[in-house]
Amino acid sequence: MGHAADHDELHLSRLCLRLHAGRWARGLDGPRRHPLPGDRRRRADPRWLRHAGGFPGTQCPAAAQGDPAKRHRHQASPGGAEVARLHRRRLQFEGVFPRPERADHAHDQVEFPGADFPGSAGIARRRPGECFGGAAGSGVRDTIRRASGGALVLLRRSASSAEHVLPRRLLVLFHSNNVLTTLLKYRIRVQRLFRFSEDHTMLLWGAVVGLVGAFATISFREAIHAVQWMLTGKSGSLVEMGKGLQWYVRLLLPAAGGVAAGIFLALAKRFAVGASSDYMEAVAIGDGNIPVRQSLLRSASSLSTVASGGSIGREGSMVQLAAMAASFIGRITHFDPPRLRLLVACGAAAGLTSAYNAPIAGAFFVTEIVLGSIAMQSFGPIVVASVVANITMREFPGYQPTYEMPAFPAIFGAEVVFFVGLGILCGLASPLFLQLLAYAKRKFQKTKLPLPTRLGLGGLLVGIISIWEPQVWGNGYSVVNSMLHQPWAWTAVLVLLLLKLLATCFTMGSGAIGGVFTPTLFVGAAVGYLFGFGVHDLFPSATSAPFAYAIVGMGAFLSAATSAPLMAILMIFEMTLSYQVVLPLMLACVVAYFIARSIDDTSMYEITIKRNRDAKARLRLRGTRMRDLIKPADTVLPLTASFEEISRMFLEYPVKYVYIVDDENRYQGVVSLQDVTSTLLEKKDVGARPAVEFLRRDFVHVVTPDMSLGEALEHFLAHQGERLPTVESIDNPTLLGVVYKSSLLDAYFKLNRSDN
Repeated sequence: MGHAADHDELHLSRLCLRLHAGRWARGLDGPRRHPLPGDRRRRADPRWLRHAGGFPGTQCPAAAQGDPAKRHRHQASPGGAEVARLHRRRLQFEGVFPRPERADHAHDQVEFPGADFPGSAGIARRRPGECFGGAAGSGVRDTIRRASGGALVLLRRSASSAEHVLPRRLLVLFHSNNVLTTLLKYRIRVQRLFRFSEDHTMLLWGAVVGLVGAFATISFREAIHAVQWMLTGKSGSLVEMGKGLQWYVRLLLPAAGGVAAGIFLALAKRFAVGASSDYMEAVAIGDGNIPVRQSLLRSASSLSTVASGGSIGREGSMVQLAAMAASFIGRITHFDPPRLRLLVACGAAAGLTSAYNAPIAGAFFVTEIVLGSIAMQSFGPIVVASVVANITMREFPGYQPTYEMPAFPAIFGAEVVFFVGLGILCGLASPLFLQLLAYAKRKFQKTKLPLPTRLGLGGLLVGIISIWEPQVWGNGYSVVNSMLHQPWAWTAVLVLLLLKLLATCFTMGSGAIGGVFTPTLFVGAAVGYLFGFGVHDLFPSATSAPFAYAIVGMGAFLSAATSAPLMAILMIFEMTLSYQVVLPLMLACVVAYFIARSIDDTSMYEITIKRNRDAKARLRLRGTRMRDLIKPADTVLPLTASFEEISRMFLEYPVKYVYIVDDENRYQGVVSLQDVTSTLLEKKDVGARPAVEFLRRDFVHVVTPDMSLGEALEHFLAHQGERLPTVESIDNPTLLGVVYKSSLLDAYFKLNRSDN
């Protein structure tokens, strides 16, 4: 327990150093750079530590204290005394010890140039075998302790004594009233008191991330309203705002927003540094690190597109901001990569929950799509983050659900069949929708235009459409609410669906940043409404109103587009809060998912496509048999081969064994290079001795075509060779060729890589 406490306190000191030193330091053992190089500048810096009586635990010769210009040498007392009180208590940074730059190995002394201390000149003696700031021998370790005056000091523990020593690299001493230091101190104390495990701690961090993610979502939503007010003097629904504008404003506003979005996006690409800004990649294949500056610029680009009428969802940037905030929290608190990825997943779940008022669906979205599996160790913190985010959103003034769902009617008898038909239709339409978006992206990329021009062109095309139909603006949730509560003519729904598809393709294809989640729900609602209108017109007494099919169509189309039927079912169920919708919704979502997968292995998210591709490769590798790895055997001789032929074969091929077959190509055994060499060394008369006299029939390490990778590997481990002969079967040992160990290991490597 004591060792863990020392580690926590050392972790605390390093974290304070990284956050507040302001000198680009990287902890006690990392490199550091000073913005004020040179001893003279360091002396002039008032933030350097000044002791009243020299270094802690040192004795200063009285004769040397009066002349600060001279260099003095101090011997560190083994027991250590007490840290001298600091003069400048008001400074946030109480001091930094510079790195020792000269060592006198004859007297085992280290000099710290630039350390201007009253009564000392910066020389400290060390014992042989030890180094400042780290343990040089066994049984020596450094910990951080708090001494009198609220300062942190470095304490060396060894087998014989403990002493206060100078750190080899930067060590910043802080006041104990620093907020972050205090929070981390209490975190350590709570962990000790309640004996929290890592799983318990992640539940608490999930709650913190849920709160932060909700506020990130709220901030982005309010920023959209603020930008709308600045641009048009109106706020609220984009569709209502567009209807109240002049035709030329509807034409130019999306284009101007696209240009601004392109500028922000170009800046974001300039700041791209290795780590991907996409939260899905950061969780699924990365280390959880999401660049803050790049993410903020991309969010500003999305804000410009959404607020100016782009046909794109706003939930993408909301989730991205929540995930970025979680990544930032995890980095400043020094989470390791696995826990950091889980924390980012919690942030993504919090963002989606805040956007759609669906905590269960938000949790399953992350586990089903981003993580790709549901494990309780990761699912627990994600659920906590979703619940806390939803509670926070509900307490915020002006909160209202994104979709206002009507009461779902009861479904009886044969009407369930119509919902299965709706699932088939959505499964057929979903791949077409995704292919249309991909086609638009390819066409815009071929233009080779700069980002601002390309996004401006996409906005201009949306503006042209909005002159006649302003309802193509935005993500379409206000239009969906209108379909669910008011009767629409099927022609109006069809025209709006086609125009909305074009506007979404122009916006997404030009490269705009945003979510495609809500536009997908719009397309599903429109397809469901048209299908429901048709069946209700044919069977008015046996079917429900079209809005019921629109609700189920939203879930079915989302299930097919995202390859996540469970998430789609839970999301629509949470939106309606009606048990009546469960049965038709489940049938439609599952049918749509399988129909879409049978047509094309596409998905709305690239990470899902990659995971599906890896799963197929993994299944293919698991089903690999030796017949897939057989290569021709070149070192084969008949039973009648002479010793000269055998020797020539060994000279031509660098192998250990030559395979011997009979007249019918049945495997008989091997001739070993060792036996041939021994015969030559013993200078025996080989004459015309045939291969059968050198044959080793006890060589039974053979593989068969239907043998699995694991079985073949066991044979290779027993054989300790590079290749093994492959025969038709044990009863019918017809030689088919050889299997090389390198081919087997390559298949295993691919299998393990796909598993990870």
